[in-house]
Amino acid sequence: MSEARRTPLLVVLALVVVCSASGSDYVREGSVGEPPSKEIICSDADFAFLPVPCWVGERVVFLPARRDLQQYGYQLIHRVGRSDLEHPSYQELVGRIATITEIEDQDYKWRVRLRTEQGVEYDGEAFDLEGKGEDASLLGIAFLRDIDTARHLYLGKTLWLFHGSLSTYDAPTEEYDQFWVGRFAAVDVVDVVVGRDSTDPVRFILRDQQGREGLLDVNLSGTNVPKKLRRHSSFDAELLTYDPRAKYSWPVRTWDAVKAGRVFLGMSEEQARLSWGEPSNIRVAGVLGALQERWVYELKHDLHFEDGVVVAIRD
Repeated sequence: MSEARRTPLLVVLALVVVCSASGSDYVREGSVGEPPSKEIICSDADFAFLPVPCWVGERVVFLPARRDLQQYGYQLIHRVGRSDLEHPSYQELVGRIATITEIEDQDYKWRVRLRTEQGVEYDGEAFDLEGKGEDASLLGIAFLRDIDTARHLYLGKTLWLFHGSLSTYDAPTEEYDQFWVGRFAAVDVVDVVVGRDSTDPVRFILRDQQGREGLLDVNLSGTNVPKKLRRHSSFDAELLTYDPRAKYSWPVRTWDAVKAGRVFLGMSEEQARLSWGEPSNIRVAGVLGALQERWVYELKHDLHFEDGVVVAIRD
């Protein structure tokens, strides 16, 4: 067969194959399902996480820093109308309050326009590893919404320590230390102020039942905190809003294990969570009618649950 006659025949055969495939019940043409909404939701709920597009209108305060870092000022911020390489001094901004007035997406970073109560404008750079506004952080600021809400909810109230220790701070030497109070010990909230770091920007001043004062630095909403650091410095990882011993009537053996940070077979999800805290990841599966979960902990073993009970502890 000549080349000229073979080519049209091949085209016809290809069309037959395509038409046959598209008409098969093994092939489904077109889209399946609805794509997830990409709408940005800005919530007014207490301690709601705010992605960068929701920052406009929020009030922030410029954080203090250690004395050895004060000479560098605020490195990711510059005054509008001046060189990007000219950063405000520490004394120029520390403790000042500003309102975020503009946000601009600049590919894996955001330009954040801030106007102080004195009317001076600054631009800050919030770097975003994902480029979606949900993993961005502008160093050197704290959101007043979280601090004001914490003051309203907790000032003068009693909280309970999850890990059991408090930190002290010596101003002349700028050294931190710790003292032991006890897991799930009650502490009273004396004050709520700013901390020293954007990753845990809210400082709780607490007093134990012996009258000793200490501090805990936490983040409350995760706003302006990189994803990888949110859980480690979160309020829920450090403090409880209830007395667990009054809430749970567990056997002495269980309470001894929980207070010591141990997990054993047969524990419930509530007992394991109170012992080890929230897992970094939970994987769920249904096998032979039973609900199975695998709780993944960093630097710990994994916990395997079946119908809400620990059935295995594995590496």
